[in-house]
Amino acid sequence: MAAWARAVTVSIFLFLTKVTLVGSSAAVVPRLTENDCLVHTLPIEVLQQLIASAEVTLKNSGIGTTAQPEAGTSDADLDGSATHILLRRIDSELTELRRKMLSLEAEMSQMKEGQENSSSTSHQQEINSSVVNQVLQLQEEARQVKDQLSGQVQQLQEETRQVKDQLSGQVQQLQEETRQVRDQLSGQVQQLQEENKQVKNQLSGQVQQLQEEVKNQLEKRSDLDTRPPGHDLRSGKNESGIYTIYPQTCGIAGEGADVWCDMGEKEVDDGGWTVVLLRRPLGTQVNFNRGWRDYRIGFGSPDTEYWIGNDVLHALTNGATQVLRVDMTDWDGESRYAEYSSFHVAGIDHEYSLRLGTVSGTAGDALKDHDKMLFSTPDRDNDIDNYRHCAGEYSSGFWFYKCYSMSPTNPLLSKQVNVKGITCDSFHSDSTTLQSITFKVKPAMCYGR
Repeated sequence: MAAWARAVTVSIFLFLTKVTLVGSSAAVVPRLTENDCLVHTLPIEVLQQLIASAEVTLKNSGIGTTAQPEAGTSDADLDGSATHILLRRIDSELTELRRKMLSLEAEMSQMKEGQENSSSTSHQQEINSSVVNQVLQLQEEARQVKDQLSGQVQQLQEETRQVKDQLSGQVQQLQEETRQVRDQLSGQVQQLQEENKQVKNQLSGQVQQLQEEVKNQLEKRSDLDTRPPGHDLRSGKNESGIYTIYPQTCGIAGEGADVWCDMGEKEVDDGGWTVVLLRRPLGTQVNFNRGWRDYRIGFGSPDTEYWIGNDVLHALTNGATQVLRVDMTDWDGESRYAEYSSFHVAGIDHEYSLRLGTVSGTAGDALKDHDKMLFSTPDRDNDIDNYRHCAGEYSSGFWFYKCYSMSPTNPLLSKQVNVKGITCDSFHSDSTTLQSITFKVKPAMCYGR
């Protein structure tokens, strides 16, 4: 037994002194090399196998680390005690070896974790490096874009400056042209003002001259009767004849019109009549087949035959109420008359329409159908006959309706039955022609004086 123990002890010692260890089993223990002089430098698997082999040997020998030698033993016993001491040392060495192995395992675990962390850190570093590279690339691209935009901005600034300079020059040119135009217009305005001043002075002189002429004319006409027709002209002028009258419009005397004033006989017609239409036999008859303009301004002569004119009729009848007297004589020398209490002729805007008052006298009321009619001439059809143009058919101008009951402006014919001549249905109902007819007016307020 002691010999076997020695063999085990020697084997373990040889292990500790780096000699190949052979166990009781057939398993081969790894061989140590010169480089494996320190226990902690061996691979962990080799150390674990060596420790396990030693523990099995010790267990099989039945030696415990706590056995003590008995007193009074022999050399053989002492040899056994030495072995016991050696085994206890070996046990101590194995304990220390286990501690180192645990420490080594901890270091290897840390190294492994360090390697994993190092791998993770390396991967993170690679990512960070990639991100940094991308950031640097983006920064480079941003710098390039910035440089490009900076160039474009500078170009735009230069173009803007050029446009500004160009516009500034144009503005200055326009300002200069505006100044020139203003100066030119100012000169023209001054010239116009001067011309206006001269014209004003000239017109002022002409107005003064006209006023003086009017004053002189009024003074010259002081010996003429400028009163409305119908005033008593027999005071100093009691003979019938041609007089100049000045019909008033809105209180202003118009142009003079030469008329025949019929002073008449107080016992017959009270006198003072202004003749507006005169028809009588003459060697050469006045033509009454005339147009609108002639009937408007008048034609003929007061000492022969004439129409006073619609404009004068309107002026005469638009103020004071006028009485109309119509005197008629046939070819047999019979005379008759008709008087209307009022006689009014409208202005041209109303086609010189006729308004008559009540009638009296010996000739009947032949004008009743003509009342309220518009004036017609051969070139202006204002009658109410839908089938005939009365003025054109009878060659005259009058207040026709369908067409007439009295025709004082028709041609003057010898005695005959003819609707084309001067006729009056209330005088001769068979349209026998008349020899003469006169229309005359005077203010109603003067009638019967």
